[in-house]
Amino acid sequence: MTWLAHLFGVLGILAEWRAYLFVSGVNFRRWSALGSIFWAIMYFLLEAYTASLVMLFTSFRTIASYKIESKRARIGAFLGFSAVFVLLGVISWQGWISLLPVIAIVNNTLALFLLNNLQMRVAFIVSTCLWIVHDLYWKAWVSIIAEMVGAFVNIATILTNWRYFSRETA
Repeated sequence: MTWLAHLFGVLGILAEWRAYLFVSGVNFRRWSALGSIFWAIMYFLLEAYTASLVMLFTSFRTIASYKIESKRARIGAFLGFSAVFVLLGVISWQGWISLLPVIAIVNNTLALFLLNNLQMRVAFIVSTCLWIVHDLYWKAWVSIIAEMVGAFVNIATILTNWRYFSRETA
């Protein structure tokens, strides 16, 4: 069953890496949501249930993050999704390791709803560190590789498109 989990992990890698290559925040979110579904399946097969649940609901959150426009609605969505992720962590509690995906997902939720494109990508890099520790615990080697390469691609996208991001934040 581990080979099947890693196969879904590879599909998640491909979707996530594709997401990081987009400068557009909309396309970034679409591909990231697809990757989240593949990761949810992978974590479920590895019996990392907290990670599986939060990744499944992450796909909904990621899509919603570019559909909601007003500041008040974005704050409400951030608080609502964060509450759901904390609840999922409580429901699927597997010890301290369950904290890592919940904290990472809440951080990413903050990034998607309340930060600009550049700040969002930086917050994702911070969450990557939490996921790497989580994935070491579950021996999710495919995920570790994905997180490391994804962070590199995300950093490279930021650096090579700095002028775009600078105009966006101005």
